[in-house]
Amino acid sequence: MVNSVSGVSFRGDTAAVSNQDLINAPGKYTTTAEIPADSFEKEGVPKKSRKKGIIATLGLALAAFAGLGWAVKTGKLKKVEAPEGFFKKAWSYVQNAAHWVGEKAGKCWDSVRGLFGKKSDDLAEAAEKAADDVAEAVAK
Repeated sequence: MVNSVSGVSFRGDTAAVSNQDLINAPGKYTTTAEIPADSFEKEGVPKKSRKKGIIATLGLALAAFAGLGWAVKTGKLKKVEAPEGFFKKAWSYVQNAAHWVGEKAGKCWDSVRGLFGKKSDDLAEAAEKAADDVAEAVAK
C-alpha cells in the first residue's frame, strides 16, 4: 500500500525536507509585507455604540405605527378590493396590510387612553362641546 504523504521529494538534488516545511514554503506570489491585524484582533479598540441607530429605528417604527393609526381613524386609509392586474393587486395587498396595522394602532391607542380614564366617546363629546363653545364665542 502506498502512503498518501510520503517522504519522496521531487525537488532535484536538494535534501529531503519535512512535509510541513514544504507546505509552509514561500511560493511565487507570496509577499513578506506585514498584514494588519483585523479589528477584532486588536486590543484596546473601543466598541462602536449602536444605541443611537436602534433608538432612531424604533422611533421611526413608532412614528409609522402612529401615522397608520391616524390614517385609519380619519378615514384616509381604507380597505380595498383586489383589482385585476399584478401590480394593482400587489398594491391593494400593501394597502390592506397597512390598514390592518392601522387598526391595531388605533386599538393600541384606545387602550393607552383608557389607562388615563379617557375613552374615545368621551373625547368625541369633548371635541363637540369645544366646537360648540368656539361657535358661540364667534357668534357673540
